[in-house]
Amino acid sequence: PVSVQCRGESFRRFFAHVALDACRFAEAYNGELGAYRQRTGVRSAVQPFPDLASDGDTVELPFWALAGGERRTVSVRVADGLRVLAETEDVAGSAAEPGAVAAALESAGVAVAPKALALTMFNRLLVADLFIHGVGGGRYDAVTDGVASRFLGLRLPAYAVASLTMYLPLGGRLVTPEEVEAAEQRVNALEHNPDRLLAEVAFETPTERDEAERLASAKRVLVEAIAADGADRKALGAEIREVNAALGGLLATVREEARAERDRLAAQRAASDVLTDRGYPFCLWSPQEVADKVR
Repeated sequence: PVSVQCRGESFRRFFAHVALDACRFAEAYNGELGAYRQRTGVRSAVQPFPDLASDGDTVELPFWALAGGERRTVSVRVADGLRVLAETEDVAGSAAEPGAVAAALESAGVAVAPKALALTMFNRLLVADLFIHGVGGGRYDAVTDGVASRFLGLRLPAYAVASLTMYLPLGGRLVTPEEVEAAEQRVNALEHNPDRLLAEVAFETPTERDEAERLASAKRVLVEAIAADGADRKALGAEIREVNAALGGLLATVREEARAERDRLAAQRAASDVLTDRGYPFCLWSPQEVADKVR
């Protein structure tokens, strides 16, 4: 886990190496972000992540300071010996070489954890033969390659991109947007054009069916009449609404059932969005199940 990794001596020294040359690192970092945005047509200044800020002799770095249950962005003050800041608070004393910086952090009880680019840069540089990204990370790690080249003068080992969507095995039925839309259209038809659905309705008595068919026939006549030249559309429209209301009365039970079904499907669809979220951690699945999928 990163929470363990970042408390190790190797990671502290990696951080110290970056912090002691913070201005040059920030220049490489921001330069590569700018090149990435220009190359990919990204207009947002926060994509794939924001530039590092600088203010006089204080430079932001892509790390978090973890202390007291809080996570705060790290900056360093580079004048008169390096000072490590958690936002504006001084958390580690003056030091001038990596071992001393690492010792100062340990003595202060402060763990420094990496943000996205620093995380992959450390692991690709010092830990992994092959770093495997998801789709999101794969988009930005070309920036990491550029930063490593500019700042370290090194070509990092390759990374790969792999993605697999697996839904949590919770047993719930997944409702599609198309099902919800179809249910909504049925309710709309029953409210505004109930005559179109008579063939699907099981009436309780032959008398009710005969009345519904009579009303549907009357509506067809009115619709033809309202389309004629010189028709009194206001009067004919009022008659059509009266016929629809009468048909609606006969189909009231069917309409209420359709509304209930629509609401039920909408609720299940909302649950489906939760069940099919791709952000759940891999440890919720059986390793064997994952292995079976990727063979």
